[in-house]
Parts: sequence; C-alpha cells; structure tokens
Amino acid sequence: MRAFALAVLAGTLCGCVATTGELQAISSGDTGCSPDAISIADYQLHVNTSSWTATCHNNAFFCSGTDQLKDVHCKHEVVTYIPGANEGLRPH
Repeated sequence: MRAFALAVLAGTLCGCVATTGELQAISSGDTGCSPDAISIADYQLHVNTSSWTATCHNNAFFCSGTDQLKDVHCKHEVVTYIPGANEGLRPH
C-alpha cells in the first residue's frame, strides 16, 4: 500500500501523462479550433518535453511543450497529400 501511495504522489508531482482533454484545451489557442473539434495523436512524454499532433478541420498541427504542458506551441504541418495514404486529411 505504501508503494502505491508513493507512486501516486510521484505521478502527481511530475505532471506526467496528460489527458486527451488537457491536450485538446492547450492546443486550442494555436490551432484556432475549439477543444472538442481537435483530435490528438502521437502523444509522447520525454524527460523535460512533450509532443503530440493536434488535428482539426483536416489541418494537422505539431505541438510541443514542457513535460508539465507549459510553453506549448503548435505549428501547422505541411502535409503532402497522397490519395489513400493521409488518414482523413484532404489537400487545401
């Protein structure tokens, strides 16, 4: 039981894994989309950084920030459209 309590405390202190809702909300400002219109993929948590892809209205954005979701910025990804290969993305 003590080990479980320590694991929960460590997870709380490090700000570890973000929820989809948190990533949608933090991506909203740079993407110009409402959080509920954003889908999240490829979330990766590293030692001091995190990254993910936010997609809305057929536009993909590469987002990154600290492991505690601070200093987050999303940049529009230029996607080369290949018919049948770009899962749900359409050319602009």
